[in-house]
Amino acid sequence: MMTITVVATYEGGMLRPAQQLPLREREIVEIEIRTPQGVSEPAPVVPADLRQQALQRLVAMNLPVADWDQMEQEIIRGAIE
Repeated sequence: MMTITVVATYEGGMLRPAQQLPLREREIVEIEIRTPQGVSEPAPVVPADLRQQALQRLVAMNLPVADWDQMEQEIIRGAIE
């Protein structure tokens, strides 16, 4: 029995390891999933059309923008909520 620990990202319905695994093709494995401490949750993926619609509404207001990064985060939060 072999035990290894790897970091992986869940993406598109699949776990994608950050490194090559020493496994044979189609080898059966057991997986224990833990989220690492100190790692922040990834930002939710907001569909591009929702982000574009939110941006168009903001631009239509013709308001001055001092912080573009903050505006983007507000757009993402608004599209999610």
